[in-house]
Amino acid sequence: MEEGQLRSADGTRIFWRRVAAEGKVRARVLVVHGFAEHSGRYAHVLRGLAAKGFDAWALDLRGHGRSDGGRGCIGRWSDYLDDVTGLLGVAAADRDVVPAFLLGHSMGGLVSMRFCQERPSGIRGLLLSSPFFRVKMPVPAVKRAAGRVLSSVLPNLAMPAGLDANQISRDPAVVKAYVDDPLVFTTATTRWFTEATFAQAQAFLQAPAFRMPVLLVHGAADGLVDPEASRELFERLGSPDKTLKLWPELRHEVLNEPEKEVVLATFVEWLEKHLS
Repeated sequence: MEEGQLRSADGTRIFWRRVAAEGKVRARVLVVHGFAEHSGRYAHVLRGLAAKGFDAWALDLRGHGRSDGGRGCIGRWSDYLDDVTGLLGVAAADRDVVPAFLLGHSMGGLVSMRFCQERPSGIRGLLLSSPFFRVKMPVPAVKRAAGRVLSSVLPNLAMPAGLDANQISRDPAVVKAYVDDPLVFTTATTRWFTEATFAQAQAFLQAPAFRMPVLLVHGAADGLVDPEASRELFERLGSPDKTLKLWPELRHEVLNEPEKEVVLATFVEWLEKHLS
């Protein structure tokens, strides 16, 4: 596995990792992780994609993993889009021209959705894993109000995110590794909250004009991110080529569930059908 750094548009140092395709490169897939985690938790996904001939890349978004920035801190949602733009540039530099796809999980799914809505040039298709279009777990009204009020005056104020680690997977080993991971954090900032909420609203608003091929996969037993929001946005998408797959028993991290190999095979099969 290769590792490196890039500078995002504002100079923020962004960490990336890559697993080169085995044999002839068929396409390039960029994986965007979820909130409060990092790309290292998807190393097995990169290896699985590379084994099928896909040049597989992932980054740690700003404020996450081994990238710069306060944990969970963000100035605006487009900063994340700049980070992805930077990775696209590094991934394509001095390499064969092949189709590029984005694969986003949870918050990374929202980042990838907004990226393809705002900066679609050069992206062949979008793959979404339990995208963060609406929170499923209850958020107290006072916490929502505090987030909105404090976002402009104390944007980096961190509040407990309230995530239940047991909801990410039915595999106890995955849950334990998540809890013990020093790069995983448990807070959310006020500015992140308001920017994420606005990004969600924009994703729905612009969905009818969206024309890119999409595969959306979600665990129907997800207790963190609402699978019904995925269904609602999917139905609004204007793309003539869209596929929705809801797995009845799977929880939030479909690529870290016991059925992860089947889920990854579903992504690979879809990718193979969209190479030309």
